[in-house]
Amino acid sequence: MNPANPQRLTVTVNPGLRDMVAGQLAHAGQSRSVQVLYVVTCLGIVAAAWMMLQQGQSAVNAMLFVQFMGLLLTVYPLVLVTLLMYQRRRSCKLALGPFSYTFDPLGMEISGRLSHQRIAWEGVRRIRRAFGFVLVMTDLGWPFVIPLRQVDNPHFFEDLRALAGTQTDFGPGQ
Repeated sequence: MNPANPQRLTVTVNPGLRDMVAGQLAHAGQSRSVQVLYVVTCLGIVAAAWMMLQQGQSAVNAMLFVQFMGLLLTVYPLVLVTLLMYQRRRSCKLALGPFSYTFDPLGMEISGRLSHQRIAWEGVRRIRRAFGFVLVMTDLGWPFVIPLRQVDNPHFFEDLRALAGTQTDFGPGQ
């Protein structure tokens, strides 16, 4: 927290393409629907391999099929998200940092080189820490990604959750 104002938490970060891709993948990995989709897809791959074996295909062919599909299932989201984030950064100058995030009793304020916006706490759905990132999910449909390695305060996430807990129902312990 800001020692001068304990109800105001400010951090400035400059996430690169790697940070944006990793943050988006961390967000997707936290989603129950994505997790269920992956489990169902994996079960489908195993069922297809079982059917190959039942139809007389060799075990080697079935294993190669499972390995290929597993590789595709792993690489495809990474390539897709990387291309989407790259396109977003190239086509939208608003997506370029650095960004200053200020959290206070009114909500969060995001300032960049070309933009400034305020989101009230009612518009913030969740705050999570995942894979070295703080993900602030809003009603906009994508998370704001704050790389923790660029944050000086080692207790930033805990401080943010404590501040959010005074304004929302998803504070500490949630």
